Amino acid sequence: LQIFTNHTVTLRNIAVSGFNTNVGAIQNFGTLILDSARMSNNHNSDSGGAVHNYGTVTILNSSFLSNTAVNNGGVMINEGGAVTIDNSAFISNSATSNAGAIYNFSGNVNVRGSRFSRNTAGLGGAILTVGELLVQSSAFTNNSAFDAGALYVALAAPTQVLSSTFTSNSA
Repeated sequence: LQIFTNHTVTLRNIAVSGFNTNVGAIQNFGTLILDSARMSNNHNSDSGGAVHNYGTVTILNSSFLSNTAVNNGGVMINEGGAVTIDNSAFISNSATSNAGAIYNFSGNVNVRGSRFSRNTAGLGGAILTVGELLVQSSAFTNNSAFDAGALYVALAAPTQVLSSTFTSNSA
């Protein structure tokens, strides 16, 4: 699915599974809203197994299970866009290089009330950020990476982590 600039797509109560592409299951240049979605077993031969974002993404009450990318962001790569995530779960996603779940290359990502568990990557088991990141009231458990088991923050990346827990992550 490709969402073009100046278009808005809402996916509610939907399952997206089994895509094997070089752009992710969803490539977004516009506005994407995922509400109560389940994205699983999607694979990208580059970056962003489930979502490759250049626009605006809002994720509500959704789950991301066993998505993979060869390079960065097993679930998502954000390149200059704005991402808001609320009350969602990221479980058993992986990337060979960076960020088992979310790779924020540029732009901003806001996460609230979400769970990251058993995600793996070379660097930043759950999240790697180069852009702006705010994480609130979220839990990081059993994520692993060669370096930075749960969260990797690049030098000078504006980052805030508030009222969140980190348990049994390993590097």
